[in-house]
Amino acid sequence: MSSRWNKNMVYGFITIIIITSIFGVYLFVALGNSLSNYDQPFYLAIDSTTFNPTAAQVSTSTGLETSLTLNATSILPGQWISLTISESNSMKTTNNVSASNSWPIQYLSLGACSENYPVGIGIFEGYYTLANVTSISEAQMVHFIHPGTYSCPEIFHIDSYVFQPSGNLVNYSNLCTGPGSPGCLIPMTGTIQLNGSWSGGDQFGKGAIDNILNPGIYTVVGADEWGQIVLLHFAVTNVKVVSVTGPISPYNPAGPVIGITLMNVAEMPIISLNTSLRLESQLSLAISYSFIFSVSASNPLLPGQSVKDIQTLIGGGFDSSQSYHLIIAGTFENGMEFSYIQPVQIIPPG
Repeated sequence: MSSRWNKNMVYGFITIIIITSIFGVYLFVALGNSLSNYDQPFYLAIDSTTFNPTAAQVSTSTGLETSLTLNATSILPGQWISLTISESNSMKTTNNVSASNSWPIQYLSLGACSENYPVGIGIFEGYYTLANVTSISEAQMVHFIHPGTYSCPEIFHIDSYVFQPSGNLVNYSNLCTGPGSPGCLIPMTGTIQLNGSWSGGDQFGKGAIDNILNPGIYTVVGADEWGQIVLLHFAVTNVKVVSVTGPISPYNPAGPVIGITLMNVAEMPIISLNTSLRLESQLSLAISYSFIFSVSASNPLLPGQSVKDIQTLIGGGFDSSQSYHLIIAGTFENGMEFSYIQPVQIIPPG
């Protein structure tokens, strides 16, 4: 059954300040004479880091749609993630597009022996947007192709791509035409699967190491050779959300009591850990509540261990059928900091 708590808000003067952070842009709202004097930070419920699993963009110049899909937007270290790109003709008629080689970003690929494809994928460590994605360097790249020497088919010079109506089937002009050629249609799509980044190894790949992805945010770039870009993001989380439970006893008339349990799934102790639970309302406002866990340098959260914190959400309200944003932040024993957002539901106990 859905649990719903309500709260009366008195709105006064609203000042909006734009704050930029690692997660993007938040719109901070200072409410004068509001919340019956509850001293809690408020934000507009607009979050540019709510990761979507799909993205698509149609080019007005070529009529081609570049789409990108992820099978997950959050994984644990060592888990696999699948990324698929597709290039389709958005028109209902045959679309003959001349080859361009105007790649907006280098280092893109669909794996070994994919040079004849006019689309590619790149995975880069960090959070990038369309405003700065072209500044990405190779140092940020995740190497999903095993190092080594590959025996690939002959690479042909291609003058144009003939896309069939309303789909991703393509006739490579130089490969599928000519005297005696029956023609061929190739689906312009490709999928990459990875759970780490390759490094080292000789020219034959001997000694290469598959490194687990570092915890953090990653940007997936899908692009075509005509300059079109689509972006998606995923997070490698070093802290697993075991449960977000509420309302739990003892019941408090000031607001629901919520318990959050987290687990360290990294390979290193965590010496500080806190979360911020953002409760969006139907008015597109969100109040943020802090949970600070009993974790310190003298009491670290070791790999595989769990920790719980319970807080009363003063004046708060939630719907157990709705997803909310949990911002998780902390510090590893070596001083490396982490921070990311995880969508969660507040589940009633029992």
